[in-house]
Amino acid sequence: MKNYLICLVLICFLACQKESQFKTTLYQATDLHNNKATLLLKVYDDSFYGDYVVHYANKMRDSGMVKGEIINDSLIGRYTHISFSGAKKVSPFLLLKRADTLKLGTGQVFTYMHIPFYKQSTITFNDSSFQFLPQIK
Repeated sequence: MKNYLICLVLICFLACQKESQFKTTLYQATDLHNNKATLLLKVYDDSFYGDYVVHYANKMRDSGMVKGEIINDSLIGRYTHISFSGAKKVSPFLLLKRADTLKLGTGQVFTYMHIPFYKQSTITFNDSSFQFLPQIK
């Protein structure tokens, strides 16, 4: 009977603990070419995942999932999506966080063992690229 009581107390203790919370934020951006992007980002500790959709000015769109890790002020990961041509693609994904703004990074893409990444010396965060701002609820 004592063992059952201990197990019951342990189960109650584990069930009553507050679950780890994801911080969810919706970001939107527009670039100089009238392309629009929406990023629904969920952050937990040192990792992130979410949905990323780019609507191009010519009515085409790319939509898919982003997933990666947070290192200092950078969000580094992969963007798995179906491109407007209908093909499944995996692309590197890089954001630089400045206050509440996220700047999309670009660079020269290299692939090693089917894993795409940006060559470090070619990474830039242009002002003409997407700059994501959080949407107020």
